[in-house]
Amino acid sequence: MQRLFVACFAAFALLIAAGCPKSPEGGKTDKAKTDTAKPVTDGGKNTGGNVPATDKANTNTADNKDQTFTITKILTDVNLTQGGANETKININRSNNFTQTIKLEAQKVPDKIKVEFSPASVKAGDNNVVMKVNAEKDAPVGVHTIRVQGTPEMGNATGIDVNIDVKKQ
Repeated sequence: MQRLFVACFAAFALLIAAGCPKSPEGGKTDKAKTDTAKPVTDGGKNTGGNVPATDKANTNTADNKDQTFTITKILTDVNLTQGGANETKININRSNNFTQTIKLEAQKVPDKIKVEFSPASVKAGDNNVVMKVNAEKDAPVGVHTIRVQGTPEMGNATGIDVNIDVKKQ
């Protein structure tokens, strides 16, 4: 019993030390003043699961230090069987002055798998999101990596990868 307690405590300490996976900052802007925003894409080159929020966005914001957000996933994988459903939580972490609405979408979703967010547009103050995953009875079996992309009203988009592990029914 004592060994089990020590092992559980060590695993919990390791989880805390490693932290929850999160995206790079989104929403950053440069000091340029123009009208449209440009989302960031990685072109498949980034294998770490995060899209760097380094592309210049065009907004009317003069100072960008407090205009950022990140996306954090609570679990590393969503496990479900063919014909089943499961959900996980996604958090939007905002800097002090970031109040823009962030639209969430799932990218790279395989056929026969459906991903929905509740809410799909996250307003200031509503930082917790439920990601629901449904797999049809004939959904492809295996681990599928999807991209959870958050796009602010103005500024850079950012995202994280979430693994969906579909097991045979």
